[in-house]
Amino acid sequence: MSKISDSVTKGISENSNSVTGLKSGLLEIDGITIHSQLTLNELETFFADRITKHIFPDDVNSPTVRIKEPVFFEDMLAKVAIFFRDLKVSTVEIICAEKRFSNPMSSFSHEKYLAKKEFHISWLKEKLGKPTFQNENTTQYDYNWGEISANSNGQDPNLNILVDYYAGKSS
Repeated sequence: MSKISDSVTKGISENSNSVTGLKSGLLEIDGITIHSQLTLNELETFFADRITKHIFPDDVNSPTVRIKEPVFFEDMLAKVAIFFRDLKVSTVEIICAEKRFSNPMSSFSHEKYLAKKEFHISWLKEKLGKPTFQNENTTQYDYNWGEISANSNGQDPNLNILVDYYAGKSS
């Protein structure tokens, strides 16, 4: 069985320490290890009917897959979307799904927005330490395989954490 198939069926046990997994770009989500070499087919096989897939007509090799229900990532209940480039994972979007941060546009609260923003930044600092770069809108960690960032623009209630894999780099 290949390394990638092993990671789909069993996870990568030597990276069970959550901080090591996050820093290495190996994201344990609901029993599967997400990484830059994971294929769309492997993800679909693992999650089956628990995902929705959106394929763009002009680029069928770069779909977006969303896990329908929130899952636990590390110690956070999160909504997860996985973006593909050439049918391999390019970006993982993680959005805290805890009810205390629910902030729909119909009843948008700037206070809840700021609380969720602070939660994402604190959570990343707790897991990863001092960021490589930080300003008012971005907290970013750079690694040889890609980057992890929390971004905000003050208007989008769906604040997220992005794990971006550099093209051609393995995690």
